[in-house]
Amino acid sequence: MKITDIRLVKKNLYAVFVDDEYFLNVDKNTLETMGLQVHDYVDKETLEEIESFSNFEKAKEKALQILDYGQKTKRELYNKLSPIFGSAAAEKAIAYIEELGFVDDRKFAEDYAEMLMFKKGYAPSRAFYKLVQKGIDKDIAQEITESLQPDIHTRLMALIEKKRGYYGDSDQGRRRLINWLRAKGYVWSDIREALIDSDLYYD
Repeated sequence: MKITDIRLVKKNLYAVFVDDEYFLNVDKNTLETMGLQVHDYVDKETLEEIESFSNFEKAKEKALQILDYGQKTKRELYNKLSPIFGSAAAEKAIAYIEELGFVDDRKFAEDYAEMLMFKKGYAPSRAFYKLVQKGIDKDIAQEITESLQPDIHTRLMALIEKKRGYYGDSDQGRRRLINWLRAKGYVWSDIREALIDSDLYYD
């Protein structure tokens, strides 16, 4: 088999043809690193090498583009990259950008947990669940949520005070308030105690 043509498709992207048939689009770095030239003879193994290296380069670029819009966990990046570039290229690209410090699951978890617990008012258990959903290791998620553990009663009192005017003091408003607090991960025993201290609890 022989490379019969290499055409510029757009900036930094080239279409490679083998035996007059389209084979693959590769970036300029792949072209130069692999030393691809028209009339070069290639075998199946070489073509697989070219495709693997090209996917890795494209996955790196795509990962950095994604991170421009905000931090992601390694799992989130993998879920976005692997369907396009394959598992091997996705894993290799993530390892590369992690080494450069562009992705850091622990830092992400610390920032995300702090936002969930102190800005959104989530209970530690709910924040833990959200971190694990994002792909954070369970031990790390537990360690971080425990390190940020607020005083639950004080937090519930503040949340009740914040939403009391919105939900009102009627039976229906109280039920909606309780459901809202439960959705944030708080357990009934803690909610009940805070309602009592807020003069909102009655049998």
